[in-house]
Amino acid sequence: MKIANLASLAIIPLLFGCAAKQMGSTPQAQKILYTTDGKREVPEWVYERPFFEKEDRVFVSGVVDIDGNQNPSRGLTAADLQARAELSKAIQTRLSAKLQFANEGFGYDEQLLHQIVSMASDLSSLTNIRIEKRGYAQLLLDQGSYKQTRYSCYSLASVPRSDLQRMIANAIRQSEQGGKISPSFRKKIDREWDRFFDDSSAQKEASNLQTTDTDSKSEAQ
Repeated sequence: MKIANLASLAIIPLLFGCAAKQMGSTPQAQKILYTTDGKREVPEWVYERPFFEKEDRVFVSGVVDIDGNQNPSRGLTAADLQARAELSKAIQTRLSAKLQFANEGFGYDEQLLHQIVSMASDLSSLTNIRIEKRGYAQLLLDQGSYKQTRYSCYSLASVPRSDLQRMIANAIRQSEQGGKISPSFRKKIDREWDRFFDDSSAQKEASNLQTTDTDSKSEAQ
């Protein structure tokens, strides 16, 4: 099942009257009343593993909540689109960390790096994104003075890793051919492919960059 394109994924909550969930955040539910698979448990990939790689495909989940008086099918459609948005966001986060790391010793302008990230995270050219799984959980939430039911709707999308690599590589190559970056900078980025979708390395580099920024500010003071 493929996902339809939208001009702007930012309007998803407005279109469907729902709230998108942050990756990795578990809802504070008093009780799970029902799930589509009958297990009364939210699948692991919804909150515990919202981004992972398996058999040369990259998987990412999208989650939205809707009021209990709405049809959950509306939430499922929004969750499909949210999964696509989360994939774009994951590319932005990881590629930004890689470019910042590779930029040490080169000193390219931040605006240029941002342009590369924007081009590389534009999913409009990807045609092989598909929905692997989807479902919802009916939750009984404790609102203090009263209780409220909500639907937590979730969708798991996947895309071939090779497609993502090609899309990102094309964005970097365009910058190289336009004379904006040097071949040696591009080659330094290429050496990072094996670790691009590795969470531990991405988090480590982001932490290192944050530490470097803090040290620089301290020295400036």
